[in-house]
Amino acid sequence: CARCHSTLDPLTYPFSRYEGIQGGTGSFRIPFRYNSTRLNAFTETDGPLIADAPEEGRLFGRPVADLVEWARVAADSDAYARATVLDYWKLMMGESPRPEEQAEFDTLWHELMTTHEYRVERLLHALIETEAYGVP
Repeated sequence: CARCHSTLDPLTYPFSRYEGIQGGTGSFRIPFRYNSTRLNAFTETDGPLIADAPEEGRLFGRPVADLVEWARVAADSDAYARATVLDYWKLMMGESPRPEEQAEFDTLWHELMTTHEYRVERLLHALIETEAYGVP
């Protein structure tokens, strides 16, 4: 338990003060409201210490103060850009990049963060112009 929780818990702390998906009757609300006392509602079932859970977390080994910072660190990461391009690559190519396509793939995710300014439409134009897609 401790090994997984030592990794996963710091990822979730920034989410702990936000109201998430609520409902259960087929009608779901997604308010995404910040509620600084939200954890107090869980003290009866999870014990009084649950309310003391930190709001700060860690992402990619870096401390984050809250959910807004968590999102910024995630969105600015190489991992996010790589995962985004990989999703579209698999959709367009039907598989992950082959070893001989890796250089083009790496160029695409680097350019998503820079040249394309995180604009997926620009990424897709660049992807279909790759040799891997079929353009010599």
